[in-house]
Amino acid sequence: MHIVTKIFISFLCVLLILQNNYLSANNTSTSNDIETYGNRLGSISDGAEYKEKIDRIFTKYENKKETIELIYLRLQAITEQSNIQTNAAKTLLNYIIAKVNMLVVQNDMDLEALTYLSFTQDTQSVSAITSEEKEEIIGEILQLQAMMYESSSELVEPMMDMIKKQAQYTQTWNLWLEANIDLEYIGKIESDLQIDDFSLKTNFLDSQMSWIIRLFMDTEGPVWENSIDFSSFVDIVQKDGWVYLQVKDLEIGDAWNSVVQNPLEEWLKIIADQEQFVRVVKQHPEEILRIYEALESSLDLENYKDVTRKAMLIPYAKTWDKVLLAPSIEACHLLKKAKNLFDPLNWDTCSDSQYKKMLQDFQKEDIEIYMILWDMSEFWVNIQTNDLQFESKMNYKNGELLDLSLSNISWEQQLTLSYTKGSQLILDIDAGDYWSLNWDAELSMNNALRSYTLDTQFAWERNNLTLRSELKDKKIIWDFMWDIRSYDFATNSQKLSNRIRGNFSWTLDTNNNIVKLDGNMTGEDALQGTDPLDVNFQYLPWTIEAELNYDDQNELKNIDFIYTWDEENWNFESANIDIEALSREKSFDYTTYETVYSWALKDDFRSSISLKNGIIQGKTGFFDYGESVLSIEHDWKYDSTSFNSQNSFETREWWFSWDGEKITGTFDINYTHKYLSDTMNLIFEVFSGEKSIIDINLKTNTKRTDEVPEIQAPDSYIDIEEIQYNNAAESEYTG
Repeated sequence: MHIVTKIFISFLCVLLILQNNYLSANNTSTSNDIETYGNRLGSISDGAEYKEKIDRIFTKYENKKETIELIYLRLQAITEQSNIQTNAAKTLLNYIIAKVNMLVVQNDMDLEALTYLSFTQDTQSVSAITSEEKEEIIGEILQLQAMMYESSSELVEPMMDMIKKQAQYTQTWNLWLEANIDLEYIGKIESDLQIDDFSLKTNFLDSQMSWIIRLFMDTEGPVWENSIDFSSFVDIVQKDGWVYLQVKDLEIGDAWNSVVQNPLEEWLKIIADQEQFVRVVKQHPEEILRIYEALESSLDLENYKDVTRKAMLIPYAKTWDKVLLAPSIEACHLLKKAKNLFDPLNWDTCSDSQYKKMLQDFQKEDIEIYMILWDMSEFWVNIQTNDLQFESKMNYKNGELLDLSLSNISWEQQLTLSYTKGSQLILDIDAGDYWSLNWDAELSMNNALRSYTLDTQFAWERNNLTLRSELKDKKIIWDFMWDIRSYDFATNSQKLSNRIRGNFSWTLDTNNNIVKLDGNMTGEDALQGTDPLDVNFQYLPWTIEAELNYDDQNELKNIDFIYTWDEENWNFESANIDIEALSREKSFDYTTYETVYSWALKDDFRSSISLKNGIIQGKTGFFDYGESVLSIEHDWKYDSTSFNSQNSFETREWWFSWDGEKITGTFDINYTHKYLSDTMNLIFEVFSGEKSIIDINLKTNTKRTDEVPEIQAPDSYIDIEEIQYNNAAESEYTG
């Protein structure tokens, strides 16, 4: 037989009996691999001739990427169903693989994902992707990813900015609190607390706090007496998961004893004696650091722009109408980075073996991702696993989403979504007996909402809530019913105990502004056969009126509310709130086993407040079956930058004192807000007759900047473990 024919027959035989996983797991085979397996070929029968002819074949195709890719895929497809038997065949195969991988490297070909993928379909209907087709398909994928990224970033970016502002700032604060209390059954307390030059710098998980604290407290009572005289400078730095503490200028008065335990006093003195920072040791600071870095990185949208630059999916084969896709190693990196928030030790890049495992799982879980490229491109994802069934389809053209469908989603609940640009949006969710939702909306040509119907139901424990909403002819209607059930031991079943029904309707103008809103709600006591609750609500432009009445055999509650809004000055033009709550005294008759109510309703609570042009005035009263317990008169003023609240009150004598005198007092708050700064003054005074029994005065001021602070760890410090060791050794030595 001619030697060339012999070689090709041997070559094909080997391909037909190959075992899976003999293809190299990476595309970085070196000349050393070729030399190693080439030498082994020389030691077997006809091996030198095989090597020479194989070299000649691959030399012929060394610059033809499409042929290399085709051989690569065919090798992969055949090895899935092969079983190697002899060492000679293994050697020949490894030499061929080394030659193919060398050509892949020389031609800078990205075939890493294809190394692990196999054709699960009939190889007769599946063919390889040419370089030109691959480039076109990846371009489509990048366009699709960019479209999805831009759409999501419009929603996510404002939220990210808000999180950053809350996590990166510098703030200063000062506080002064003076409190004097003289209550005969507690005793006397005189105290003065000052916190000066409080500074807080925070940059996500890194922060620095420092302040000067001065505290004086003198207590004298029927049971205990004590005094505290304490001052110190405190500085706390948290950096990369470590906490550093410094205490300076510590002064503790001689009377510091039972109020503050001695161990705390001793530790403060020990830390102050170090005259430097003390580092509090964390078990795994590197984990905290990685969580911090991952969190900080996740809030920067720039880090997700890889989705627009690198394809998260790559084509690996095609049928007559489909391009089959699989996750790229970039997708593996992205998922790893996201997971890193919860698993910091794995860092943020996939190893070769991890990517291989990802693709193996991709095949094993029966996941199909493909595109259909016509004038209007289609993108499909189908997943069928034990835990999740999912099918999606997306149509787009020129970077614009035309329609989207999600169906057969089952992951503790069934979900179906269908969207067609300028036409329709449908959403169905079915979570069994607990929750269901159906939304069917009609869209205009510019995607504005024209009409919709919404039906949803929630069930939990013995509650069931049903909602229905509809938009039609510029009117929105909401109906709801809430059933509350109780257990009937006589029939061993549940029965309806309370039912609340409601209806709200919005009338819209041509610009979809609300011109009128009406609402009503009623409540049924099914056990008593009464309808105690009645609520009516109406909104006209800048005016609201509401009435609530709850009347059953034991209590009566009424709320009347009306306000008019000044749109031009963005303020209340006028408002009135009247609230009354009354109840009857009740007792239980053990002869008839029934509750007996008195005939007269008595006051429990009353409040009447009026508001006009930034001035709020009124009176609130609390009662004990008609007898006044506490009455408060309100006089408030406010504008866009300040709030002033003055309240005077009077209460029954037994609330604070036993001397028989009436208790009176005032509670005032003055608050001013300017850009990034706030000041507040709070005064609380209580008198028993003419005697002052409580006098509290609090002043604070706060300033804040949005500049991002730089947190530095201290240059010198001592570990707390070293302090503990030194103290233990000293105690043993002196013991």
